[in-house]
Amino acid sequence: MREDEAAAEATGVGAFRHKLLALVLSTAMAGLTGGVGTVHGPVLGALFYVILKEVLALWLVELHLLVFGALFILVVLFLPGGPVELWSLTRGLIACRD
Repeated sequence: MREDEAAAEATGVGAFRHKLLALVLSTAMAGLTGGVGTVHGPVLGALFYVILKEVLALWLVELHLLVFGALFILVVLFLPGGPVELWSLTRGLIACRD
């Protein structure tokens, strides 16, 4: 399906169904790591995950999986709260300056 979507459809494989399932599974996994303690954390984590994955796939065609995997590991290790934690830290630093 990845190489030729039309050929997959012609052989009876539901390309849309499989793409949707892959999207749901990947965003669910990202949501679990994107700020579990908040309501908007998993949503922001999922959006960040999907957008970053697609951007890297366009820019770094051959290396995008390696780069994305390394970034994912770094975020999980150093920023376990996801983008919500990053926003809170940034807001705290700005408040300390005032």
